[in-house]
Amino acid sequence: MKNRASMAFVSYILVADRTADADVVWPALYVASGSFAWYVIVVGLLLEYPFAKFITGASWRSAWEPTVVMNLASTLAGAVFIPIAGIAWEVFPGSLIHEVTHTGTFNPYTWIATFVMAVVINSGIEALVLKRLFQAPRLLAAFAWLLPANACSVALAFFAIRAQLIGFAW
Repeated sequence: MKNRASMAFVSYILVADRTADADVVWPALYVASGSFAWYVIVVGLLLEYPFAKFITGASWRSAWEPTVVMNLASTLAGAVFIPIAGIAWEVFPGSLIHEVTHTGTFNPYTWIATFVMAVVINSGIEALVLKRLFQAPRLLAAFAWLLPANACSVALAFFAIRAQLIGFAW
């Protein structure tokens, strides 16, 4: 019993002292969860479909397969890697920015960084999928072509997040 009480007290001190830091990954978590909205998925697939067709050289009819597979991979892996990138951001340079600007986690710099990280992570995962599974000829070219498509998809995920925050639901 004494050990439990001591552990509870130490845990309370650690948690109470760090409550201001409890939301350090939320911008990245919001982006990762915003990508699961049905309209983000549908519009993202439609946006990236011509890019997948162009990159793989597939016919219009068969380009749906790489489009769906690459987006499934980036959605599932992004749900892990985007929050991890958010944690890395918060450790540095996010903590430095918080100190200099006297802002919390939900500041414009963190949102911009989260946007950029999500676009780069999703584009990288999708380019790898196209290269490995669909024999896209050049990995860096695929990555470069997917950047603008993913910028639009991630922007839509940001819209979904904003809609959720103001109470708008589809």
